[in-house]
Amino acid sequence: TVQTLHQMTGLPIHTVSPKSYRDLSQCYYHSLYPCSPTMFVKAIGEAAYVVTDSFHGVALSIILNRPFWAFLLKKNTLVNCRVENVLDLFHLRDRLVLPYKPANYEAPIDWDLVNSEIRFRRAQSISYLSSIVKSIL
Repeated sequence: TVQTLHQMTGLPIHTVSPKSYRDLSQCYYHSLYPCSPTMFVKAIGEAAYVVTDSFHGVALSIILNRPFWAFLLKKNTLVNCRVENVLDLFHLRDRLVLPYKPANYEAPIDWDLVNSEIRFRRAQSISYLSSIVKSIL
């Protein structure tokens, strides 16, 4: 996926992982690791595309309206559940890249729909938290 996007766009690749990417040796890539939380958010916010297997990478891509594709981890099913749940919550399951399903890298994201869902969920959360505070006081 990363190589495909690099070939399609010509954009450089930036990683925030401690892993070495031998398979990216033919592509220009730059490691941002170690990466502070501020640098991580900034990197996602400035990215043309995000490719991630991280819940936080997916969540921040959604909040910051960055086009993204998500992979599932091979071993960590708890992280996978969180990624799948947030994709379902925002109607973005099609952003999940699976071995048996080729990704459509040109598919747009309906950010109006996503942002409407964010506003709705935020209002629900604020209402819930307000009711808890009122019950304590």
